Amino acid sequence: MEMKGKGCLVNLAVLLAGAFGGVALTAVTGVLLFMPSTSVISSEPSDGNRPGVYVKESTRFFGGTTHEVWLGCVERAHVVELPPGWEPNPAVEYTEAGLDLVFPDGGRISVPEAKYAGDYC
Repeated sequence: MEMKGKGCLVNLAVLLAGAFGGVALTAVTGVLLFMPSTSVISSEPSDGNRPGVYVKESTRFFGGTTHEVWLGCVERAHVVELPPGWEPNPAVEYTEAGLDLVFPDGGRISVPEAKYAGDYC
């Protein structure tokens, strides 16, 4: 006696398992390719009177590298995104109105104190 039905069910089970595995693998690969890798590349912690200044670098497999300056605490801060191509090592100059991030190539970003006030750790 030949059992044709059993072979058909096994083939269907293998097909469904392969389809499910392929979808799962594609989803995991997609997430890993587009998830950024973030690290703090320089930090100047708060001294209680002034905010902490942290420079973060995010790298994506597709999308390149971006930099942000966080003013305040690492957990909560005012974020300043740096334009592409700017060096990620600003000097901080405190002014009466807030602070200036001064970059080696001559760029300057002014941040009013109201943006980061109260975020001292």
